[in-house]
Amino acid sequence: MQVLVHLAAADNAIVSRDYLMDNVWGGVVVTDFALSRCIYQLRKNLSEAAGSDISPIETLPKRGYRLDRAAGRVYLSSLFKWYAKDF
Repeated sequence: MQVLVHLAAADNAIVSRDYLMDNVWGGVVVTDFALSRCIYQLRKNLSEAAGSDISPIETLPKRGYRLDRAAGRVYLSSLFKWYAKDF
């Protein structure tokens, strides 16, 4: 969830992999696979919650990730409703 928080806080700006690794996992050494897997899970959950095959998380090779601001609002709203149904 922290990855999604950092992407949303970036307000449509590119967030580098290094930034996410440093700020989400702190001093813990993790591989690139951990971040890739996290992004995969976020895309899957956001798409499932919104009932869409399109993800609001964009990969920018060699640069990082970006959460599309307009699509992100729709997806995040759907995601919160999706998670809330279990409570």
